[in-house]
Amino acid sequence: MTRSQMREATRKRISLISREFGAAFRFLEDHPRSVTFFGSSKADPQNEYYKRAESLAARIVKELGYSVISGGGPGVMEAANKGAFEVGGSSLGITIDLPKKQINNKYLTDYVPLFYFFTRKFIAQIIFNLFSFIADD
Repeated sequence: MTRSQMREATRKRISLISREFGAAFRFLEDHPRSVTFFGSSKADPQNEYYKRAESLAARIVKELGYSVISGGGPGVMEAANKGAFEVGGSSLGITIDLPKKQINNKYLTDYVPLFYFFTRKFIAQIIFNLFSFIADD
């Protein structure tokens, strides 16, 4: 790759990253009172952490009027979205295009699709009303 080609590739990559951050920030602007759930993608509905995330998300929506945000995938993410969805709240996903296609869970009421994992992590963590729910695999 020539220096000129490298500069052009870098410019294109930076432009893509900038557009992705812009889309993610616009998404968050539409949901100013939000809580983010982090946790294992492998937890199934019988898992203790899945049940806790589902219950807690439902309470946060009902009692505080917050939206619930997750990575939009399975496991604890699905549980949090399910809890919010089933009580009529906003159930949001910051989804990612993974090499092994991540299927969005069926409880999302809205989502923003991202390509870069670091963008997703950054956006999920900057929410000012942040709550972390961590579950071991």
